[in-house]
Amino acid sequence: MRQHILQALAAAVLLASAATPGLTHSDRGEKRPRTYDEVFIPFTKEDAVREPLFRHPPGNVRAEHMWPLLAGKVMLVDAGRKYSSVPGVVDHALMVVFMGPQGRNVWCVYGDTSDYYHRDQKWAPIRWKHGETYFPQLHPAIGEDKRPGLSPVYNGETGQIVFFTHRQPGWSTRSVGHLQERLPAAVWTLCPEFPSAEELGVGVNKNQTAVTYDKLLEQDPGRRVLRPDLITLDPTEPAK
Repeated sequence: MRQHILQALAAAVLLASAATPGLTHSDRGEKRPRTYDEVFIPFTKEDAVREPLFRHPPGNVRAEHMWPLLAGKVMLVDAGRKYSSVPGVVDHALMVVFMGPQGRNVWCVYGDTSDYYHRDQKWAPIRWKHGETYFPQLHPAIGEDKRPGLSPVYNGETGQIVFFTHRQPGWSTRSVGHLQERLPAAVWTLCPEFPSAEELGVGVNKNQTAVTYDKLLEQDPGRRVLRPDLITLDPTEPAK
């Protein structure tokens, strides 16, 4: 484990070694991913803990653009890939997140070792201050959690999205998946007590019945949320 941590830190140093043109407010010229293709790192059971770490959160969506991008939308995540080396966790376990237009955040996910469960929380965009810079983020649990939020890197051509989270000593990927317009029918198989589509005011994709991310995409890739107009390569702002 110690060797894996050292390898991750070494990777972060290499990625931060060159300044990225156009990042006006990037602290100390750190090279951070600006597009989905730059951050997507295939996970295997051997390298799951060796992903790059970043001193500051990568992101390409401004805080004011998170409402039109996420409100009323569904995020599907390949949660199993994050824990692929943890015994008992299903490969490609499916996570389903509904981001309500009024700030309701309902999600269904596989536990670290077994069993699905769902949570009902509040979400909102925030501007997280670090040093002399504001970083736009999504806070998934307003009023419950004082830590920094999640920083999205979005692909407006495919609907794919990555959320970064803070884990000492830096930022790494937490959720890798895509945005779509409707809930998969599979969510009530995984979490029977998940609120109804009628209650949430969202449609249902009845073709998406598989309970793992890979099989669900084979059934139907979903009606993706495609908003390339909401991408800003450097969404940070100077703190005033």
